Amino acid sequence: MRVQTSMGDFAFDDTGRGRPLVLLHGFPIDRSMWRPLTPPIRDGWRVIAPDLPGFGESTVRAQCSIADLADAVFAVLDAIGVREKIVLGGLSMGGIVCFDAWRRYAHRIAAILLIDTRPNAETAEGRAARYSVALSVEKDGPKVVADSMRGRLFALATPADLQEQWFARISAQPRIGTAACARALGDRADSWPTLATINVPTLIIVGDQDAITPPDLAKEMHTKITGSHLAIINGAGHMPPVEQPSATADAINAFLGYLVA
Repeated sequence: MRVQTSMGDFAFDDTGRGRPLVLLHGFPIDRSMWRPLTPPIRDGWRVIAPDLPGFGESTVRAQCSIADLADAVFAVLDAIGVREKIVLGGLSMGGIVCFDAWRRYAHRIAAILLIDTRPNAETAEGRAARYSVALSVEKDGPKVVADSMRGRLFALATPADLQEQWFARISAQPRIGTAACARALGDRADSWPTLATINVPTLIIVGDQDAITPPDLAKEMHTKITGSHLAIINGAGHMPPVEQPSATADAINAFLGYLVA
């Protein structure tokens, strides 16, 4: 599906009926990463998964910030008439967008899912590396990002053909949007202080073999968010919805059940 907003033209998947569960993809992928996970989501939930600006089939921006990504999510929701509070979830970059959304749109959020993400700002070295990636993407395309993630994105036992499918999808992302979001990640705010302000039900999910946002980081986030739930997905790296969709759906469904109990 597609929708026109004040921030551009956005593609999104919209499946099921009921309370809105909004899922934000990681960098540099698109909404298709949620499709293996969506069918097992329990009845009573409407799953909305947009392509964030610069990815998939959405408007490409030469410049953007994490705040712009969060604003785009709520522009899409406004355009399709979603006014009630949402359950907002995001993986990696999508989780970083969730932190910004909580700071500015908390009145529209009923619960949060944080999947294989991190709350820290970049160091000076990390920011420089992000900007270097952006330049490389502008010159050679997003395949440079895919190549840099080999050996880190997935658990070792993840089938090679599945890995190659996703590396190809990363390589096919728009280079301008990918570069813009690499810079946005380099400029992101420190969200560690935000964790203590989260006062809605929160589920933290992490792959037990995640080399990018490891389980110890998820556990630390769990201690900072009062009353949060933690689920560690066995046999998954940084992409549990793709690597272990059934186990990830089970964790989410248990949390959704807790919300409506």
